[in-house]
Amino acid sequence: MGTGESAAPRGSHLSVRTGLIALCAVVIAVLAATLTFIGDRRLASSVVAGVVAFASAFMFFDKIIGD
Repeated sequence: MGTGESAAPRGSHLSVRTGLIALCAVVIAVLAATLTFIGDRRLASSVVAGVVAFASAFMFFDKIIGD
């Protein structure tokens, strides 16, 4: 076994499907938080809007993206 090689191959912690869903949800959350901040100029409300948008988008994309 050479330098830098491990004895057992490591598996992925996240599937490609989960990564895609999370990426889409993050994009939606950033857009929602940015638009809320532009309209409100309050950081707290934009953070809450981003968190709610992330959770909602994650559930939505989880349902529409097949296994």
